[in-house]
Amino acid sequence: MYAGLGIFMALIEELNILKIIRDSYLSNARLIESYVLTILGLKLIQKKRRSDIEYLSEEEMIALFSGRDKVLSCTALHRFDYDMRKDMMEKMKIIYIQVLRKYLDMSVLNIDFHIIPHFGESDVLEINHVSSRGKNMKGALVFLVQDRESKIFSYSHANIKRSEASDETIKFLEKIEKIKIKPEWLVIDSKVTKYKNIAKIKARGVDVVTIRRRGEKMIEEVENAKKDPNVWTTVRIKRTKGGWEKIKVWTKTITVGYRDDDKK
Repeated sequence: MYAGLGIFMALIEELNILKIIRDSYLSNARLIESYVLTILGLKLIQKKRRSDIEYLSEEEMIALFSGRDKVLSCTALHRFDYDMRKDMMEKMKIIYIQVLRKYLDMSVLNIDFHIIPHFGESDVLEINHVSSRGKNMKGALVFLVQDRESKIFSYSHANIKRSEASDETIKFLEKIEKIKIKPEWLVIDSKVTKYKNIAKIKARGVDVVTIRRRGEKMIEEVENAKKDPNVWTTVRIKRTKGGWEKIKVWTKTITVGYRDDDKK
């Protein structure tokens, strides 16, 4: 039923996915491979939950894809998640970026945070605002980096505390600089980081495109600009789902103030 998984075996070999695992886990690499490939196999056949493996225990192709003689149990997959050490995960992420670098441009990166809601009991997860649900609830705050051209997510970091979220972009740049990767542009939301960190990013030679934080003064300026139709310019922008749309744009150069680490 899932013979199509065989098509991906050659791609996995070409992308050196198994090498990423072996370089990250120097011991028990073969065992770890089977766990990772089983989880990857579930994603490829569009199974969203680990528990779906219980209904695939007789599927020989799932077992073959993971390099085992039988399908792993749901309990084994959950135990694997919790046993993964942080240092190993970070090492795997860096190797993954190095592999992607061969195929992606990575000169322009989209960066944002995403909330994964949690519906159970947890004393670890913080309460965050989930915009898709329009309410505050417990959930994991996830830092995501996407290559603009390919739309592939090249990096992620989960369970970030809100108090540490603003520095996450700087930490990411520090990691990829060690492997000689330097993007030209970062496209971020206004709440991804603070103005002082944007200045630090610019000092590294990386330009930033962001949305100006909306305040009372900004709203007042826009309302005043509406009274003069001559300051507005019509431009065409491309829609993500195809086609074009005309919008009116008002351009203004501003100076952004911020407090640095010395409170200046």
